[in-house]
Amino acid sequence: MTSKNKNRTDTCISNCIDVEIRNINPESIPLELKNRNQWLLFKVKLVGEKLKKYPFTVQNNMDSWNLAENQSSFEIAYRTFTNNSNYAGIGFAVTENDPYTCIDFDRVYNPTTEEWNQQALEEIKKLNSYTEFSPTRTGVHVFVIGKMKKAGRKKNQPDGTGREMYSSLRYMTVTGNHMPGTPLEINEAQETIDEFYEKWFPEQMEVSTRRKAYANDFRAFEVQKPVTNNPNSPLKGLHPTKDQIFELCMDAPNGFGEKFNKIFNGDISKYGSKSEADMALAGMIAFQTSDYGIIKEIIHESALWDNKWERDDYCQGTIMKVVRNRWGR
Repeated sequence: MTSKNKNRTDTCISNCIDVEIRNINPESIPLELKNRNQWLLFKVKLVGEKLKKYPFTVQNNMDSWNLAENQSSFEIAYRTFTNNSNYAGIGFAVTENDPYTCIDFDRVYNPTTEEWNQQALEEIKKLNSYTEFSPTRTGVHVFVIGKMKKAGRKKNQPDGTGREMYSSLRYMTVTGNHMPGTPLEINEAQETIDEFYEKWFPEQMEVSTRRKAYANDFRAFEVQKPVTNNPNSPLKGLHPTKDQIFELCMDAPNGFGEKFNKIFNGDISKYGSKSEADMALAGMIAFQTSDYGIIKEIIHESALWDNKWERDDYCQGTIMKVVRNRWGR
């Protein structure tokens, strides 16, 4: 991110675009992706030091971008992008009906020094498939053929880098800025998908093991925050972080984890309105914690965050309502 980004306001989604962000090389994008009608656009907004990306349809609509009828051909999406400078770029909607998984490596490359995180570089090479730089050029997206056995996940690694992996219900920015030394075509990588998923997201811990690990982590956590409320949670009575609450939401039993994953990634087709979906998402998080800040942070990272959530009355009102409904606070 350039220094001029840091002076920008957080008040609008459009008109917060660097020339570098809009740098797209359409010729390098694999033809098999361009032949699919799964294309969208995105706008950006600087939130603190992080550039947030928001998917839009070619009709300039944020709602229900995940529905097939709201996605378009590559030609239409790219033409709309080139004719409207409010859009920061284009992207591809990964769905359960296509053969792809996309792996997002965050904060693994320094474009100024051209230095790589070596662990990430080894993992990228092992995937051996089409790889391109992200819009900020500090990370890469790898498209492979193969599907995850579970829902999409994201997690920060101990070295400060990030990993995300999605096979459905996810919008991925596409730049066409190919990473030298990687294939120009999308290759099969099912075994590597399975290997990396277990490596990055070890969800198969027994509950008792998970409970013990969490307890050991948080006994030494001295900063007092509102505790987790869910009586069945391994974090009950402890002081969790946002990432731990997010993991609990994703791992929730009886189908609730899958519901959370869908709504977090923008699937609101089961809800009567966007506001109803907002309330549902906030409620799912509030089931795990009454911490207003954590609930807001997770919503902010979801596909549902929009200008409405920027309003203090709406954000505070929605979150406090679900917290009171759940825990009487």
